[in-house]
Amino acid sequence: MANNKIQIKRSIANSTVTGLSNGELAFTQAGNILYIGSPTDGTSIRIAGLQVPGTLTANQALVANATSGIDKVITANLAANSIWANGSAGGAGEILYSNGTATYWAAAPTGDVTGVTAGAGLTGGGSSGDVTLDVAAGNGISVSTDAVAVFANSGLVANTTGLHILTPDTTLIANATGLYVNDATITITPSQINGDIALGTNTSGNYVASVAAANGISGNVAASEGAAPSLFVVANNGIVANSTGVWARAANGISVDAAGINVLGGSTGGLVVNSTGVWVNANNGLVANATGLHVGSGNGISVSADAIAVTGGSTITVNATGVHVNSTLGIQDLTVSGNLTVLGDLVSMNVATLAVEDSLITLAKDQGSTASFTDALDIGFVGIYGNTANLFYSGLFRDQSDTGTWKLFASNGAVTNTNVDTGTGFSTATLQAFLRSGGLTTNSTSANLIANSTYAVGIVANSLTLSTALAGTSGGTGRTTTTNNALYFGNSTNGYNELTLGISGYVLQSNGSAIVYDTLDGGTF
Repeated sequence: MANNKIQIKRSIANSTVTGLSNGELAFTQAGNILYIGSPTDGTSIRIAGLQVPGTLTANQALVANATSGIDKVITANLAANSIWANGSAGGAGEILYSNGTATYWAAAPTGDVTGVTAGAGLTGGGSSGDVTLDVAAGNGISVSTDAVAVFANSGLVANTTGLHILTPDTTLIANATGLYVNDATITITPSQINGDIALGTNTSGNYVASVAAANGISGNVAASEGAAPSLFVVANNGIVANSTGVWARAANGISVDAAGINVLGGSTGGLVVNSTGVWVNANNGLVANATGLHVGSGNGISVSADAIAVTGGSTITVNATGVHVNSTLGIQDLTVSGNLTVLGDLVSMNVATLAVEDSLITLAKDQGSTASFTDALDIGFVGIYGNTANLFYSGLFRDQSDTGTWKLFASNGAVTNTNVDTGTGFSTATLQAFLRSGGLTTNSTSANLIANSTYAVGIVANSLTLSTALAGTSGGTGRTTTTNNALYFGNSTNGYNELTLGISGYVLQSNGSAIVYDTLDGGTF
């Protein structure tokens, strides 16, 4: 078994324990007593041992303070022959009293009631002997030996459920929510009214409810008797409302007379207005007749019922797919002010200089033109060098088959218009550049990994070899070798001291100047 003893301060013969620190333990075999150092005054407090009672035996006592008094005794079942209070067991007929500071025996008190007087609603009373008080009955109240009850009279009934209103017929209804009149018509004379009466629906007489204007109407009337409400039409754009009625307002191009609303034709415009209707004046390229307004046909243009078409000639063919040049089209200079769309599979430019205004060039645009997700092509740019016998490629592309990884490559393998062959002949090209990417920065003299609150830097490697041991100030140990199960502790030179494994049962502790393995020993006194 391991040596795992923890020893406190101890003595075989010395029974006096002094000089204990706060919470320090000490045991003396002289009396077999366990002490602890007081946190307030440095004295030694006895906390256990043979003199601390468990089961009381002869010559043992419970001692709580200097006067040999016990502050409190709690028992589950106390059988006492006598109880001492304030130096005495008490006399016959005496009871225990407390005055707030002490407990003492004294004679039992006698009664001091000299009379009982009946108050409001009560009768009886007296000044001696057994005294009785009764509830007095009054108007509408009866009193018996076991109850106080209400006398019911005209219109009321009292029973075990409460006090109720009598309803002689179905005209009057009384329930838990109130008293109601149940009749289709109620006639009330002025002499019977005391205060206001609120009338609802189905009432007659000189009474008007509130009138509220709706859309297109103005005027509001509050509820009152004898009110004469007036409502008005709200005139808006193109409408006039006055004492004679509601009228349409004439404006540009419109006239209003007794016959109706008329459209006015202009003197020089493209409209003609007469008794037969409103007509369009046809001009260049247009024909107007009884069937409608039409486009006129001319050189190179044909017009049918549903289309305007270009008429083809000897060098131009026109069909459903568009207008086509029948032979090679040669143009000295061409300026296109609008968009130019090329639908062929190859565009070849034999130019000395290619100038493009756009700062971003879009590649593989048709992969995003469908509703379904499409990622089937390699995307990038490729350069060609070599000859017809030995053709080489080099470029930068996004490898669709490799989770979209961008690759700088050199290859003598196959490169098509859609994919780069990463098999035979494929190799990674060399990129000469300085990097600035998050926590990695390189220049012509150094490469730095920089971690801060913005960038987290991690190194993932199967193995990492340093030519010089990493110093303690840089997160290392400063040592090239290590001992099995050894511990390292910082030293004054920002390095680490090695502490080899201690003896079985020893614990790690400080001796005041170093970290060591040793036993825990409180010493002797």
